[in-house]
Amino acid sequence: MKNNSVSEVEFLVSNFNQSFALFPPFDAILNDLEKLRSKSARAGFKPSMLIFGDTGAGKSALLEHFTKSSQTKTGPKVLRTRVRPSLQETLSWILHDLNPHRRNNRFVKQASEIGLTDMVIRELKQSDIGMVIIDECQEFVEIRSSDDKKDISNRLKMISEEASVSMVFVGMPWSKEIARDSQWESRIRIVRELPYFRVINNDGTNNKEEMKRFAQSLRALSKSMPFSNPPELELPEFSLPLLAYSRGEMRALKDLLADALEIALLKGANTLTRKHLKEAADLTVDGKNPFDNKANVIEIQTIQQYTRFELDDQTGKRERFDRAFTALKSIPIRQLISKR
Repeated sequence: MKNNSVSEVEFLVSNFNQSFALFPPFDAILNDLEKLRSKSARAGFKPSMLIFGDTGAGKSALLEHFTKSSQTKTGPKVLRTRVRPSLQETLSWILHDLNPHRRNNRFVKQASEIGLTDMVIRELKQSDIGMVIIDECQEFVEIRSSDDKKDISNRLKMISEEASVSMVFVGMPWSKEIARDSQWESRIRIVRELPYFRVINNDGTNNKEEMKRFAQSLRALSKSMPFSNPPELELPEFSLPLLAYSRGEMRALKDLLADALEIALLKGANTLTRKHLKEAADLTVDGKNPFDNKANVIEIQTIQQYTRFELDDQTGKRERFDRAFTALKSIPIRQLISKR
């Protein structure tokens, strides 16, 4: 067993963090994005897309993977940007993402909204951009001023038409409201969700398809680890406590695996074990550690309600309501394994 240096470990863990594990529905969404990017080279109407999911579902990893991979391919390029509270700020932000050197450009700061729009359209064409990804698009829904929201929506539509680009909106669950906007309901042709893993139904029965998807994700994550003997994370001895720890959230799952990977590499291990995972979980777990040995039951929580941004009946204002999970369910491990 060779003990790795701290710098080697940092490099390997960083690579794991940046790796992208392909499994449903990521594979289908990437296929949709690639088709849209390719179609943007054709003349005519450019359809748009909406992708939504709660915090930690994997949106950022998906976008990072897609935008990086598109840089190595021929055809139209991809721009990743976002909206801001006003039209002026939004257009300036897009211009900055198109050309970071414009940050302190006096002309941009003094230009009118029409002037900024013309600049955005011109630079999108000159840069051969075929797809504009609006990241964190829930911020558009949250804009308090209906006039600002309408102005931004109208101008994005104009940019899409004049620059001949597909718009891809990516954000939190309430981003779905964009698809009901009068300017976008006929333009957004594809709507996709990135859900948490939800292997236990409300009635306590197992969701076999979700259990299969969770196993697929763990197999993909295992292959991303820098071991000559990769762990088989899809096995019940790993997958069940990983599910209990993460509550079905991809970010929590991958963060734990990264911490455990660091522990294993510093110790010169040739694979990842439950002991490494237990040590990693001890750093953050509050209460029982699901990787403790000799457990014949596992306590699982699953997502019950995703984060919402909606009207509060008591205050009359739109407010954010945090995600909610089911109460802890003590489920015999034998029952989960038998129905996998």
